[in-house]
Amino acid sequence: PIGAAGELDGWGDQTFYDVTDIHRIEDIGGYSAPGAGDEQQPEFSGFFSVHEAELVQGIEYVSTYSDGLRIIDLADPSNPEEIGAFVPPRTHDPHGYWRAFDGSRSMPLVWGIEVVGDSVFLSDVNSGLWIVQQAQPDLESDRVEAPQGFS
Repeated sequence: PIGAAGELDGWGDQTFYDVTDIHRIEDIGGYSAPGAGDEQQPEFSGFFSVHEAELVQGIEYVSTYSDGLRIIDLADPSNPEEIGAFVPPRTHDPHGYWRAFDGSRSMPLVWGIEVVGDSVFLSDVNSGLWIVQQAQPDLESDRVEAPQGFS
């Protein structure tokens, strides 16, 4: 958000609430994009707010602009765990509209997401459409690649 003096005052984060009792709503946790940094020293080379989220069977898929797609396990919403991510390459803004606070015009800008089966469609304002699929564990061995993410 932009503060009263027109300066960046941190980025837009998510807050999770327990609404089991509508008369006693509780703040139980939250999530910030990794590039958001701490509110006193926000990252300036892109935009790092949570933008769009889709929840599928306790897994949240989140577009976070310059931090790309983040996949969050919400089995315990008071302690969300990032279990995967995909960040498109830094791409110059073809329209000359976006400029980061440090002056950069090359950055990922993941805007929208849509989960369809094991695929996630994401739109990057600068580089276009990306389709990523969830990586599957190697069933031939006992070893599972960690972190399980997207390829």
